[in-house]
Parts: sequence; structure tokens; C-alpha cells
Amino acid sequence: MIRRAASQTRFFWPEQRKQLEVLFDAILPGTVDSPGATDANAAELVDRLLGAEPASYYEVPAWRRLYVSGLAALDAACRARHHVALAAATPAHATELVADLAAGALHELPATPVAVDQRQLFGVLRAHCIEGCFADPRWGGNRSSVMWSWYGYLTPAQAFRRGGAP
Repeated sequence: MIRRAASQTRFFWPEQRKQLEVLFDAILPGTVDSPGATDANAAELVDRLLGAEPASYYEVPAWRRLYVSGLAALDAACRARHHVALAAATPAHATELVADLAAGALHELPATPVAVDQRQLFGVLRAHCIEGCFADPRWGGNRSSVMWSWYGYLTPAQAFRRGGAP
């Protein structure tokens, strides 16, 4: 069992959580008038999911291993390719990394104790990003129902404006 201090996230260490947020933002970026993964706080859903007891869902243990190994490998690849930690990667660098991961063409991905299947890792990241954006907010993602409101689910669609844009 992984133990966390009260100031930490549910499963991820703060650096891992930031890495996940960077990747999710590359998968589903927002625009001035459309919310993205960061606006929906999609990483929170995954953090809660992986922080749950393994018996709560049969895939939790495998996802924990995949995320720990995968994030470490992607961080190493980002450092090798762009000379910056994944948590500090620019949106362009993160998008390039994710695109190559999806294609299984990330050559800088180092060997890890647990083998990382690039396409499997991308598939889980993408699925969890979408789930974190559009799931019921009570599970941690879709903060304040931002995606539902923008899309028009349950209520008429509402315009989205980032950072006080007119």
C-alpha cells in the first residue's frame, strides 16, 4: 500500500499529479471559448480512482502500476527530448510527446521495471482524460459540471469564457 501525507494527493505524488495534468491538457486542451481537461480538473478523477481500495475495481492495481511506470518513463523521455521535466513541459512539447506515444513511436521511452506498452498507456490516458472531463462531478472530475454546462447536458448549453475574456 502506498502511504500519503494529508497534504498530498490521494494516489499520486505532487510531481506525478502535475505530469498527469500536463498530459491531460495535451490530450484535451481548452480554448478561449471551450473548456479543457485542466478546466474540468480531470486528473482529480484519476487520483481518486487510483487512491481507492484495490478491491473497489479490479483494474485499479494494474492502472497503478501503469501510471507509476508510464509517468516515470514519459518524464525521462521528455527530459531526453526537450531537456525539461514533463511537469514543466510546454503544451507543444507535451502534445508532441502524446502524439508519438499514441503512434507507439516514442523512441526516447526508457526501459522501466514494468514494461510500458505505449499504445496501451495512451489508451488508458485518453480514456481517463475523457472520463475525468465528462463524468459525474461527484467522482472528482468535470469540476462544477463545466463540461456538461458547455456541452448542454441536462441544461441548455452555456458559453464558456477563459480568464475573464469578454
